[in-house]
Amino acid sequence: MQRKLKVYHKWVTTAGTSYSYNTMKKVPKIVLTGKWLESLGFEPGDTIHVHSTREGISIYKEKQNER
Repeated sequence: MQRKLKVYHKWVTTAGTSYSYNTMKKVPKIVLTGKWLESLGFEPGDTIHVHSTREGISIYKEKQNER
């Protein structure tokens, strides 16, 4: 199954600074939501593992025996 999604942005404060526009930084944000996640076995409350490489990311549901 393949999905085409958009990478959004989120504003975060720079470490060690107080909140103001000058100390904000835009970072990438990916939102995954939908019934298709349920069809893949993901449920609310599940713990997931995210593995990253230069080519992309993989998301795996934690198995019961890993808890």
